Amino acid sequence: MRWTMFALVLLLHQGAAAAAERIQIVLPFHDVALIPGHVVRLKAETMRIHPDFDFSSVDLDSVDIVAKSRMGQGHIALRVGNQYSERKPIPGRKPDYDDPAAASFHSVSIRHHGASSNGLWQLLVVGYIKIRRVVLHMRPRNEDVLSRRAVTFAAAPARVPQDTGSNMTR
Repeated sequence: MRWTMFALVLLLHQGAAAAAERIQIVLPFHDVALIPGHVVRLKAETMRIHPDFDFSSVDLDSVDIVAKSRMGQGHIALRVGNQYSERKPIPGRKPDYDDPAAASFHSVSIRHHGASSNGLWQLLVVGYIKIRRVVLHMRPRNEDVLSRRAVTFAAAPARVPQDTGSNMTR
């Protein structure tokens, strides 16, 4: 029981430390209007604002997009490397499309479920949408889930087989 509690506390401590290491970058788009087929290059936009940012040291967790579509039929998808997310709908109404009020925009979140964040980071636009901002949520690449599991399993006491007195040599 004591070893199980130790493993649980160790795992929770590592989880809290990992949460503190999350990286968030806000990319302002200033209500830019995009047409169907447009591709938003997230790494290029990040490099424009933070030229020294090192993408090789992070993995993408999710992307939050604050946007609206002209007729409520716009969609957006996330591409990371060769992996594509499902298309997410971007709400909107025609009378609100040219309204700059914050209430006319909607927040859409897309999670990246892939194991790797290598390659392109892009938003693929379907329909007419306006984007106010994009928030990238990342984690350091040195955070390794497998090593956390190894620590959890290593913290449990090993079971030693009982000597039954059979053909075992000493």
